[in-house]
Amino acid sequence: TVTPLQALTMMNHPFSLDMANAFAERIQNETPPDNKSAQIDLAFRYAYARPPTKPELQNTLTFRQNNPLPALTRARLNSNELIHLR
Repeated sequence: TVTPLQALTMMNHPFSLDMANAFAERIQNETPPDNKSAQIDLAFRYAYARPPTKPELQNTLTFRQNNPLPALTRARLNSNELIHLR
């Protein structure tokens, strides 16, 4: 399990922020400029080895309207799906 302190550390630690920024930069380098759908698709494929579902794509597009790409990659890196093994 992940404790609240662990979750806060993962969200705010300089290492986590650096990794999210590097992840965002990689996505920007590999997708057309300003193509948020392609950025989201690639982020999901790299983080989870699968494309986003339609609801995930819609929710993430809404999120991206008000947030920069590094916020999206930080959220992907701190998601339960990435942290916990199934």
